[in-house]
Amino acid sequence: SETIGGERIIPVYLLNTIMATFVIITVYFVINSLFGFLPAILSSLLIIFSPRDFMPFLWGQWPERFGYAFIPIVLYCFYQYFISYSKENSKPRYLYLTSLFLGLQILVHPLSFFHSVIGIAVLYIFLALKQKKFIFNWKHISISAVIFIAIFMLFPYQTFNIFSQFGRNPADAKQTSFDLSRIFQWSLNPADYAGSVPENYFSFSDMHGLWTLPFLLIGILILAWRRVEKDLFLLAWLVALYLVLHRDLIGKATFLHRSLSASAHIFAPLTAIGAIYLASTCKAAAGRYR
Repeated sequence: SETIGGERIIPVYLLNTIMATFVIITVYFVINSLFGFLPAILSSLLIIFSPRDFMPFLWGQWPERFGYAFIPIVLYCFYQYFISYSKENSKPRYLYLTSLFLGLQILVHPLSFFHSVIGIAVLYIFLALKQKKFIFNWKHISISAVIFIAIFMLFPYQTFNIFSQFGRNPADAKQTSFDLSRIFQWSLNPADYAGSVPENYFSFSDMHGLWTLPFLLIGILILAWRRVEKDLFLLAWLVALYLVLHRDLIGKATFLHRSLSASAHIFAPLTAIGAIYLASTCKAAAGRYR
């Protein structure tokens, strides 16, 4: 890498750039596997030009950017395990991969690991209700736990320190009273982060473009209307992120604004699906009136 980069410092920044953009590849892989090429490539293009991604990168939050790339892969592996599960012909390798990626993710960045855990819980509930079955296999879970613990214990001081950090409220953390209106808000109040984060970081129009909102809403409505398994995958991802972004309601507001940057990774596929559905509907309607 030093041969390519020249000076010693350049390969470091080059590696950080590659890892920070890895989410483009993982989102493309997952959406292509579930919805096809066109939604996948459109999702990737939207993420490439998302300020919610490149602004934190410019702020030096490189491990966090890499950690978020694991979320779609973790959820996809668990999704494949659940939908292919049966007592006669189960595919536990997907659960083992889920555990493997979770272990790597907690080493990369614990905040993104927290996102994945909530995502798995919501996805499990959605699929269980859809398929009317609750899966539980002691053998699969035990082996998965061994895989996760083995990776977790590679750096015990770092990983065990996560629990103490999560349970502690920093001295400079703002103590806010319970605000019921937060339930109906996706973003956060820019005034709470004045001087540390630019105000436009909390603006949907500045970060995603107001023109994407109709396509985003159409995408959500279409998936909620169809509710097939792959649709529930994206809806569970969206609901999980909503829950993570509202953890301040239970007194866990540390680094809350940094979770907001993960919204682009789920908004992009939903927007792409909404745009493609609208285009195909218009094309079909035009064909009928020829």
